[in-house]
Amino acid sequence: MSTEPGSDPIGDFQRWLMKAGARSIGRDVAGRVKSTLGGGGGGAKNDDVWDTATTEEPTDEPPEGTATRAAPAQASSPAWGTPWPG
Repeated sequence: MSTEPGSDPIGDFQRWLMKAGARSIGRDVAGRVKSTLGGGGGGAKNDDVWDTATTEEPTDEPPEGTATRAAPAQASSPAWGTPWPG
């Protein structure tokens, strides 16, 4: 085994990949922390949602996730099969 630098191109490439990946992850984490704490630009992305929700006019549309009434099931329906034996 040679201890001369650059004599192991595969090992050098693997080390470079590790360093590049660590830098990328570091930048990603730093960006997420900044955006979470309100730092960094972003324009409309960083607007206060509560301000928007409390100042816009209500609409006639029901809110998302509102339950709707379903038609009552009938025991004789083929989807339900035969009624329980009594």
